[in-house]
Amino acid sequence: MKKLIFFSAIALLIFATMSCEKEELPEATRIGANTLGCKINGKPFTCTRKKTTQGIPIPGIDIGISKNILRVKASTYSERHDVAFYVEYDRGVGKYTNIKNVVEGTNSYVEITRFSNDIISGYFEITLREFKIPLYWKGEEPIIYDTIITKYTEGRFDVQL
Repeated sequence: MKKLIFFSAIALLIFATMSCEKEELPEATRIGANTLGCKINGKPFTCTRKKTTQGIPIPGIDIGISKNILRVKASTYSERHDVAFYVEYDRGVGKYTNIKNVVEGTNSYVEITRFSNDIISGYFEITLREFKIPLYWKGEEPIIYDTIITKYTEGRFDVQL
């Protein structure tokens, strides 16, 4: 009887392991696949671009370009974290390190590998310092100043503008 229980437990463990899906990041492409993926503090995050309905923003990838700033935002509403970063760039392919709110001393970068035919693709590794809004104020001064450090690793995006 003990052997039957032991082998049943082993079989159940093997079955449970085989049935679990591994969360994977999207493939690194340069075709306008409308995908973004990275690990946020070590946890996989993936997002696809969705259209807005009557101007109402919905979860998805939002890429904005104005003057020399590239804005990348991605959200899913079902995740605890979203992706958001701003980088100064010259609208060409290459590696950029002038990222807003990056933690000094880190090797943060955004590498644009394609920017043509309304497609922008690339990779990123960023460590951001985000300032948490104070919840308690005493007169004019906030009492709580807290920062959140977020690490985006193995990042890639491929979006059709």
